[in-house]
Amino acid sequence: MAKPFVLIIEDDRDVAALFRHVVDMAGYSTATALSEKDAIDLLSKSKPEIVILDLNLPGGSGREILKRIRKDKRLDQTKILVITAHTYVPVGSVAGPDLILSKPVSIEQLSLFIRRFGVPQESHTRPNPWDRKTGLYNQSFFMHRLASSLIQTKENDHYLYAILSFRLILMQEHNKKNSLDILIWETTLRELVETLKSTLRPTDTIASFDQDNFYILIENIANEDVPLMVATRLEKILNENLVSIGYKNQNPIRIGVTLCDSRYGSVKKVLHEAKSTQTLAIAQGDDYFKNFTWIPKKK
Repeated sequence: MAKPFVLIIEDDRDVAALFRHVVDMAGYSTATALSEKDAIDLLSKSKPEIVILDLNLPGGSGREILKRIRKDKRLDQTKILVITAHTYVPVGSVAGPDLILSKPVSIEQLSLFIRRFGVPQESHTRPNPWDRKTGLYNQSFFMHRLASSLIQTKENDHYLYAILSFRLILMQEHNKKNSLDILIWETTLRELVETLKSTLRPTDTIASFDQDNFYILIENIANEDVPLMVATRLEKILNENLVSIGYKNQNPIRIGVTLCDSRYGSVKKVLHEAKSTQTLAIAQGDDYFKNFTWIPKKK
């Protein structure tokens, strides 16, 4: 059974990412529109169960989108949540939304709306997103989010996302059966996970593949410089923190950066590229970010 669909219409990338995070965790598929034009285009090709709509959009009005949805007989069952800072909109009217939330919107408020107006949980599968040993997202949920980003690039030429990837390599890795080595590994892993969570945004998808391989999905980025800056900062913090806990035989963490647009045809190809950039980052060491180049897709 196909997952129920939620369309998020919000021009602030960070806010849109936060909304998407909450909705994905509830087991829905999602798409994001940053402008009126993108929203109208997506609405013409889809039939969302829920629309989360910011009224203040660049180059257009959320009110016009609201009217368009209410006039479209295809969307007569679509629930609309309006997000606004101050504009008054009557709730429950023929052309009005089902609910209004005032900015700033909390995760709890949005989750409550999804439970109240969304498709009943028993009618669709809610994913188990967690890796039991690290407390990060698991590989399955990461691939779910990655697939969603891949779809976005096909629908929006301006949509960019990035994957940061690295491996935690310990010198004693071959001797993990030793109780001391197991303690060192668990302590190092716990410190690394806490550093990732405190450094990155809550809406960045941080996943553990087989415990020692880590992938970070940064969605809907403004430009190609953003993931490079994040990776450079994160690499520095991770290495400093791992040294500070007293493990001096730790190999330096090297983060590979994979910038993605619509040139990638599948999740498998994106992950293959991410693994390749991780290997390249290890090989080039401190020179990796200096030599980094990205050739965007030809228009």
